[in-house]
Amino acid sequence: MNETREFGAPQSTYAQAGQQGYQHGGQGSQYAGAQSGYGSQHGGAQYGAPGQQGPYGGGANQSPYPGMPQQESGDKPNVAGIIGLILAVVGFILSCIPIVQIFGWLVLLLALILGVVGLFIQSKSKIPAVAAIVVSIIGGIVGTFVSAGILAAILANGDFESTTNDPATAESSASAESDAAKPSSTEKESAPDSNDKGTREDPLALGTPIESGDWIITVNSVDLNAHDKVMNENPFNDDPGADKEYILVNVTAEYQGDTAEGEGVLLDIAYVGADGNTYSWLDNVAVVPDDLDMMKPLFKGGSVSGNIGIAVPKDTKDQGVVSIRSGFEDKKHFVAVK
Repeated sequence: MNETREFGAPQSTYAQAGQQGYQHGGQGSQYAGAQSGYGSQHGGAQYGAPGQQGPYGGGANQSPYPGMPQQESGDKPNVAGIIGLILAVVGFILSCIPIVQIFGWLVLLLALILGVVGLFIQSKSKIPAVAAIVVSIIGGIVGTFVSAGILAAILANGDFESTTNDPATAESSASAESDAAKPSSTEKESAPDSNDKGTREDPLALGTPIESGDWIITVNSVDLNAHDKVMNENPFNDDPGADKEYILVNVTAEYQGDTAEGEGVLLDIAYVGADGNTYSWLDNVAVVPDDLDMMKPLFKGGSVSGNIGIAVPKDTKDQGVVSIRSGFEDKKHFVAVK
């Protein structure tokens, strides 16, 4: 019995403590409710729960500064693409000019590489890079067509069918037509004698008409002291160096063919020096006075005259000869320079 009371006493003590705790717990729940009310007032509605609008005009995921612009990742300038686009336009232009076409292709290739690089740069605008690639490809295609057209003109210039099938008839008809067209036909009658002359060792004299394919070519004169004239004609002319000087070869080309579309002048003309080396007018880029217009289409009986500048050895410029022919199929004819 004593053990039961002793054991029961603590139980009553614990019960009283539980009642006191319950009473205090009720107050705590009221305090907690007040706290929760404060939190709902100030934490939930006032400062904004996720997805709700807070006191600064936006939710939790929006910018706290409504006036600041948001910069897009693709608006930054693409330097590689812009440079590539500029080079693509320059290369496009150069690829359409025969004399600098090779440089145009190189510029287009560089522009294409820069365009591809700019296409893979992150956080940059892709428009200049795409434009550089497109312009580069189109420029390459156009340049290829220009080269193909030039090559076709070279191959078709000689009118191979008429000259190979009946060369005697073609030569006789060309002589007859030239005799009827010009009173100076007696000079052209001496053209067949060029079979015995016109070599490097025995060159033709200046002013001798030369029949070459569908053309009658005449080297009218050679100005051996034209270096200053050529250099003063254009400040961008190539300087041939201290050991060379420009000469001017004045040529007349008359077309005797029957091509309906006409033919441009295509001459293989060069200077053969006393040292045996050949010097072409393509070796140096120069604008010369009264230059020969090789792009002008001529029809039967039409002719064109003009100068061709060639850089030759300075000390032996009067000891060489001029080699000339139409196209690249006929044999070369050699003409004295004085």
